[in-house]
Order: sequence, then C-alpha cells, then structure tokens
Amino acid sequence: MASNWTVCGVCDSLKIAKPSVVYCSECDEGLCDECDKHHAVSKASRAHCTIPVDEYNKLPTDILEIRHNCLKHNEKYLIYCRKHDCPCCHKCVIESHNDCKDIIAIVDIIKDVKSSNALSDIEHILVEVAENLEKITKDRKDNLTSLIEQRKRIEIEIQQTRIKINCHLDQVQEDLMKELNTKMERERKKIEDLLTTLEKKREEIEEYKRTITNIKQHASDLQTFLAIKQIENNVSNEERFLEILTTSESLKQILLSLKDKGVFQKISNFKFIGQIEVEMRPIEVVMTRMKGKQAQLEVSALKYPRGITVDNDGNVYVASSGTNKVIVISSDGKRFMEMLSVKDGLYNPSVLDYDKSTNQLLVANESKTAFLFQVESKN
Repeated sequence: MASNWTVCGVCDSLKIAKPSVVYCSECDEGLCDECDKHHAVSKASRAHCTIPVDEYNKLPTDILEIRHNCLKHNEKYLIYCRKHDCPCCHKCVIESHNDCKDIIAIVDIIKDVKSSNALSDIEHILVEVAENLEKITKDRKDNLTSLIEQRKRIEIEIQQTRIKINCHLDQVQEDLMKELNTKMERERKKIEDLLTTLEKKREEIEEYKRTITNIKQHASDLQTFLAIKQIENNVSNEERFLEILTTSESLKQILLSLKDKGVFQKISNFKFIGQIEVEMRPIEVVMTRMKGKQAQLEVSALKYPRGITVDNDGNVYVASSGTNKVIVISSDGKRFMEMLSVKDGLYNPSVLDYDKSTNQLLVANESKTAFLFQVESKN
C-alpha cells in the first residue's frame, strides 16, 4: 500500500503523531505545517511541489494506492522499462532489466505527461463516451415515451375491436331473433289455418248430425232413403279429409329449438382478438467517434518526412529529409528508433522502398545517390 499521507511522515519517524496538511509526491509522504515550512526551504526539497491533503484525498482510491517507491526494494522508481511496461528502481534494473534495451528515465517519460497526447486522447474519448451515453439515454427515454404512446393507441384499438365484435354479435342476435319470429309466425299461421279448417269441418259435422235428427223426426221414408245417400257421400268425404290429414305434415308436433352448433364453445376457446408483437429495429443513434484514434508518437528526429515504406513485420520506415535520417516506427506505433543517418551516406533522403523478399531497404537521396541496406527481420 502507499504511505499514510494523513499523518506527517517526518513527525511519525520521530514517534510524534501529527496530522498532515500537505502531501509531497516527491517524498511520498504527508507533512504538517511546521515540517512543510522546513520542507519548502530545505535545499533537497525546496523544488518539490506539495498539494493540500484535502485536495489530494479527492483522487480515486486506486490512484492513491500507486506508490512512488518500489514494493520490493522500497527505493524510488528511476527507470521505466517499455519492454515490460513497468517502472523500476535502480536495483530492479540490475536484477531483472539489465538486458532490456528499451528503457527510459522516469523523469523523461513523465515530463509534460499531463499535457501529453495520450491523456488528451483519453479526455476526448471520455467526452465522446459521455456524449454517446447521453444520446443513448435520450434515445431510450424517447423509446419509452413512444412505447407508452403505442400502448395507449393499442388500448384504443383493442376497445374499438371489442366494440366491433359487440356490434357484430348484436347484429347476429338481431338476425337470429328475426329468424325466430319469422319461423314462429309461419308455423303459427299453419296451425291457425288448420284450426280454422277443422272448425269448419266440425260445424259441417254438427250440421249433418242435426239434419239426420230432423230427417228421423219429420222426413218420409222416401226422403230419408234418398237423403242418406247424399249424406253418406258427404261423410265419406269428411273421412277421407281426416285420413289425408293424419298422413300429412299438418298434424306433426312442431318444436322450436336453438341449434348453436358449438358456437359458445368456439367463442370460449377464442383466446385473443389480436396479438401484441415486439419488433426490434436498429438503433438510430449516430455515435460520435474520435477521428484519428491511432497511436500518436512524437518523433523528435522526424522533420520534413518524404519517403515511406513498410517491412514484413509491419514496421514503418520514414525518410526524414530535414534531419538526414531514416526513422523506424514499430508496428504498434509506440516506439521508434533512428536507423540510418548522415554517416550512412544520407543527404536529403526522399525515396524509400523495402524489398520484402530480400529484406533489403533502398534509400535514394534527392541528389540522385542511392544506397541498399540489409535489414534484419524478426521472421
């Protein structure tokens, strides 16, 4: 863990407990008011910059836990190894990084780091991420508002569909009632017509009966004999009427019933009047993306670049006519080295060509002189 900057480091070493008021990153310890005054005038520390502890405490915990001294040797970091991407103290270099060539002094690598392109790029990316988050948030909120409006619209559509179904069922009911009344009226008329006919027949029979009674009382035998023939013929007609009537449809029992053919069962099995579908469409938010996100490398030896070429490993060779050098930039864009210079015959180099089959680099000067160099390939 990092040192405890909440107490004065100097006083703490003297077994005196005093709270710190400032923090010195060079000394990696807190200082009380009195020690801060001595610290500010001491020859060894007068150039150190201190910050109030309250301000320093505003840093995130993971930043506060970054040490300025080596965990293993408890010595100040002096070197940064680019190969292993780690800070090293003097003993670390001797023990583990003695063969590493790509090392640089900590003071050089952290110089102007707060104004570096890397930090600036991160700030720009954070701004873009925040903007994109804001756009996405707005889009999702708009989508939520749209969903609420869509739900209201669908609710109205469902209600309207229900009304249409009700109207349709009302019409079906009305038509069925009309059919019931029509058939009822038709069958009623048939029965009433038959009853009228039967009533007439009954009256005729009663008349025949009265006629026979009168004949028996008042007619002569001759009149009776002749009348019987006529009455017998009429009675036979009435008998035939009854025979025909009993075999016709007129005397069948008429019943009215509702044959729904399982309509209610079908309706009860009808579980929905529509289906709610969820459609997914591509997001319409246009994301902001920083232009030129490729790694930026400040190459001090590069001035007035002219020719450029690439080898089999993706390393980039650039002819710097202003410094009479050929600069090699690593494929990841993080490192560079000066490969050729004036001592190799370069003067205003302007054309480069790398032969990938032979691993040879052709360099042509503006003065029409050219040189061929063999390049060691990692492959």
